[in-house]
Amino acid sequence: MPPKKTIAFVEVTITPGGTLDEPDFFECHSGCKVWFVITNNDPINPYWVGLNTADTIYLGDYDPAPPAPIQKHNPFATGGPQPHSVQLAPGDTKIIQLQLKAHGSFGPALLQYTAYKYTLISADNQQLTTNPNPLDPGFVITPP
Repeated sequence: MPPKKTIAFVEVTITPGGTLDEPDFFECHSGCKVWFVITNNDPINPYWVGLNTADTIYLGDYDPAPPAPIQKHNPFATGGPQPHSVQLAPGDTKIIQLQLKAHGSFGPALLQYTAYKYTLISADNQQLTTNPNPLDPGFVITPP
């Protein structure tokens, strides 16, 4: 059996006009580093791209129009209420480096080994509020 990966690389591309191409669904294990490798393919405009780890939810709980607020489940050890963001000039590639919580944070009454949904946003400002283009890809966390 091949060894488990210690880093998951997630390729994110900004297309001309500031929209994000859907990154591939990925699988990783608890404690794994997650590196979002972001490239701006817009030849003219700079953009900010970020994600707020505190907004991560179980993919099974996702409903675009829920009757009640969805409970957040942040599996990232690095993070907090602020978005993790980078500014990219035309043609730039940058990385947002995060890490998942350790195995001890997962279990029956804790975080679940399951699929999660997170939100990536490209925008014209660091707060990700001017001309935002959100995208909601997913990933799955497995035991180490």
